[in-house]
Amino acid sequence: MTLPPAPDTPWYLLSAIDEQQAALARDPGSASGWVKLGRSWMREGNFLQAEAAFTRAISLDPELLAALLGRADALRHIAPNRSAEDLARCRALGWRPEAAPARGGWVEEAVGVVYADLTDMMAYLARSTVPSGIQRVVGNMLREAVRGGIMGAGRIVPVLPDFESQRVHAVNMDLVLELVDAVELHHAPRIELDRLLDAIHASRRPAEPQAGDIFLVVGAFWIFPSYDLLKTLRDRGVAVSIFVHDIIPISHSYAEPTAVEEFRRALVDVLEIASFITTNSEFVAAGVRHFLHEQMGLDTPVVAVPLATELALPSPDPEQEAALRAEYPDGYVLCVCTIEMRKNHIYLARLWDALIQSGREDVPALLLVGKWDSKADEFRDYLARTNYLGGRVRILSDISNAMLASLYRASRFTIFPSLVEGWGLPPGESLMLGKACVASATSAIPEVGGDLVRYFDPLDLSTGLAQVTRLLDDPTDLLAWESEIRSRFRPRSWKMFAEDLLSTTRRLAAQTGIGAPSAYARLAAGEMAVLGADGLAAVAGTGRPLRTARMARHTGWHHLSGEGGWSSEPIASLRFLALGCEVGDRLRVVVELRAAAASMRLSLDGGLGSTAAGELWRHFHCHSCDALVGEGGLVEIRLHVEGEPARTEGLTVYVLVSRIGFHGPDGRGRLALAEEALIPA
Repeated sequence: MTLPPAPDTPWYLLSAIDEQQAALARDPGSASGWVKLGRSWMREGNFLQAEAAFTRAISLDPELLAALLGRADALRHIAPNRSAEDLARCRALGWRPEAAPARGGWVEEAVGVVYADLTDMMAYLARSTVPSGIQRVVGNMLREAVRGGIMGAGRIVPVLPDFESQRVHAVNMDLVLELVDAVELHHAPRIELDRLLDAIHASRRPAEPQAGDIFLVVGAFWIFPSYDLLKTLRDRGVAVSIFVHDIIPISHSYAEPTAVEEFRRALVDVLEIASFITTNSEFVAAGVRHFLHEQMGLDTPVVAVPLATELALPSPDPEQEAALRAEYPDGYVLCVCTIEMRKNHIYLARLWDALIQSGREDVPALLLVGKWDSKADEFRDYLARTNYLGGRVRILSDISNAMLASLYRASRFTIFPSLVEGWGLPPGESLMLGKACVASATSAIPEVGGDLVRYFDPLDLSTGLAQVTRLLDDPTDLLAWESEIRSRFRPRSWKMFAEDLLSTTRRLAAQTGIGAPSAYARLAAGEMAVLGADGLAAVAGTGRPLRTARMARHTGWHHLSGEGGWSSEPIASLRFLALGCEVGDRLRVVVELRAAAASMRLSLDGGLGSTAAGELWRHFHCHSCDALVGEGGLVEIRLHVEGEPARTEGLTVYVLVSRIGFHGPDGRGRLALAEEALIPA
């Protein structure tokens, strides 16, 4: 059988890792070089490769703390007992851990209302009867927050925002929970879901979040058409809390370029506005912190709140289990996940082909449960060409939760070969039902399975083949493993997750304080910061920091477009923080813009008096003015446009601003700004 080539593996192709490996090939005796490589593998979530690199460093310098601590961190994910041994060696060498900040626990009183956004869940269930992992998180969080008797949860209001009008609408909680039950427990048909969705929309009533309240986004924030509503809420003193499930579209090369740019734009916008961030795993938290610090220069608080490993499923049906065992007399191995490149199903195909080619007579069936991704045609074609590996591979989609539970219980064991995950629910589901799971030792997956899952390298077929062969050859080992799972596994319930998320959210809201920031955009001297999505994509391609002026629009603006931001009034204002500047500094601010119509004139005022009105052109050009730096580095620029506005796409518009920049009082950044803005230096 001819298999398609293995998919590109993102961390293997990263230039930083390639360069480090090339350097170590030239100088393999560099302990610090191996530590650096280990840290790079850690950032990519490949803990087996990281352990190997740190181990090489330790072999060169057995008392190198950086290597011992690095290996302890890698082993913490895949072999906690060995991690403790390395930490003990570090302590013997004089290392002492820093005191960890307090986390968890309820604030003394649940002050303020939590407005829980339902945008993603409602949109997803309008087109699918089976929720994905993200919608399950939203639904189960709400259900447990309301029905679980969580102490100190406070008042929680489900809402559907209108992003165009920037208004928030509360909806009926009972109807929302009925919808959650319908998809989680009853596998309701399309007609029933549509009835509930319509009823929820019909229940909308105006809501007015106030200072001290919290706007909580747990679903897919990147589907929002605009983030101006979130900015408006923060301006009102509402804490904006964003739950990030993963940043895979920009950290790993699986998505289409257009999808990558859309996600990057959404992430940059939401991170500029968010009061704080929560994530579903430490792996994702580390990635978000790295992006905030390295790409955006922000120190927004980021806290991991691990997801549940509890199945929100009906109990397995013994008769259904018996039927499955009769249908598969040689048993089957189960893999549950969307069928797409990132999930690495081609690895399983290669593994099962190797089992077949070895001449084994007891090769079990391979059941793949999940929806087909629209871009999985190569794998689909391969299965068709090989007659589904001689009939040993079967695909199941759109099954009920009761059937899924029975499939887990009747399987010989489960396997999860994903290349990268923000969390990875299937290993936890497998453990919950007492089934052994072999899985990738990458990203957040070991956070789910701990030492009750056995791991393999999803880039190395031999490691997965060894794990599967061992289980097929030694049934007593499998039975002993399952017995250990049943005796040791303690599931993390949805109630625990909801309690942790709400307590962490309220604690962070209290710590970050009430009130709006003076500005959201943070600009550096000598840089022209973009407003449009097209400009952001161009900046990302250069590798420059993603400091944007997208959130510099203060008053008198429409939503952003690809080119920039249209002003909606003849007088509009821009605000930003001038990094490295002090109160009283005088700056030269440059605004790149174009007129909506002919015969328009513009004057600018940066707090030192208006400039003389100058002619506006229909193509992009630069206007400038002097500006005074206020408290905290705040700079405000007022744009005053003379002339009749134009209409575009149903909107009244005056000027389109594409970029903003400044140079400092001492001339700092003047030449760089002149080069970028194409104005006289």
